Amino acid sequence: MTARIEITNLSIKLQGCTMIDDLSFAVEPGDVFGLLGPSGAGKTCLMRALVTLLKPAGGDILVGGYSVKSSPEMVREITGYIPGKFGVYSHMSVWEYLDFFGACSGIAKNESRILINDLLELVELQPRKDQPAVELSSGMKQRLSIARALLHDPKVLVLENPLADLDPLARVEFRHLIFELGQLGKTVIYSSNHLSDVNAVCSRVGILDKGKLIAYGSIQALGEQIKGSRILEITVMGDGEKTASMLSDNPFISNTTRLAQNRSNTQTNFQIEYNGDDENLAVLFADLAQAGIKVLNFNEISTGLEKIFRRAVKGNLHQ
Repeated sequence: MTARIEITNLSIKLQGCTMIDDLSFAVEPGDVFGLLGPSGAGKTCLMRALVTLLKPAGGDILVGGYSVKSSPEMVREITGYIPGKFGVYSHMSVWEYLDFFGACSGIAKNESRILINDLLELVELQPRKDQPAVELSSGMKQRLSIARALLHDPKVLVLENPLADLDPLARVEFRHLIFELGQLGKTVIYSSNHLSDVNAVCSRVGILDKGKLIAYGSIQALGEQIKGSRILEITVMGDGEKTASMLSDNPFISNTTRLAQNRSNTQTNFQIEYNGDDENLAVLFADLAQAGIKVLNFNEISTGLEKIFRRAVKGNLHQ
């Protein structure tokens, strides 16, 4: 079974400064969880506490039921960690590097050989197994770091900003690998400065600021918390002149834009900024139907993660 992570009233202090302040939330088994926040928000402190590198000043973290305070050895057994700065030993090949860490983990030699082959296939480094690890590109080194972190088959992977310094292609490949790990049942927590990466692979996100959790949940759920205009697209039959007039006169619509019209003038698309609730929206569609306007399609454009992040950090997520 994959591991659940429970963080309860967590406090972390460094040199007398409070880095994490009374933090509580949970990451469900099998989640790919994105941790976001501005610089100095406490992301690195939290992730290092998760892997027992920092001791909490208060509260606790349970990983698969084991406390990072009272059972750190058990937490390490089920956790894999990739730090923000990843280095390799210059005198080792890719295979030797993994073989060395397999021995450090106490994996038997015959078992390690099979495991390393499987991991190299997973991260697509099998053709480079004899290449000096130091000669790998940044993206390939990150893949190697994933293989190393998976050697002891951890239930939880903690990835500290793994997409930093990668070129666009390497980032796309690494995002796909993170998604695959989630599909394999691993519980993945990773921080990133690229909102598009988090949006692409995460089932849920948490946003930290000044050591506190200011937003938590699925991207869809967080988007629904943002009050204000909803962006809607509506397609109607005909040239849309009557529709444009009705939309412009509606008190709950602040802006109406005609997007496109097909060549035969049988359909017209509109985008509107809508400020009403669902009941008012139902009235709008009823009015359109009563006026003889046929609505062919209706779509709500979801709120982007960038907008969620910006509002959360400014302290007005619910405004």
